Amino acid sequence: MAPQAGRVDASINDKLMTTAELASKIGVTPETIAQWRWRDTVHGGRRGPKFIRFNRSIRYRPEDVADWIAKQN
Repeated sequence: MAPQAGRVDASINDKLMTTAELASKIGVTPETIAQWRWRDTVHGGRRGPKFIRFNRSIRYRPEDVADWIAKQN
């Protein structure tokens, strides 16, 4: 069966990071990442890595996280 338009293949979710996974990877709390996300949305700019909304959840692409980490150094 072909995927429906506007739907994301569920296997893609396996490659995306949750806020908790990202927090663990970079050594901050999930609350810190949520604050960055809120500030990015409300005030513009970019404190944290790019994020996407996936089904009602926030997810991070590994390549976006790697790019963001590289820019921090």
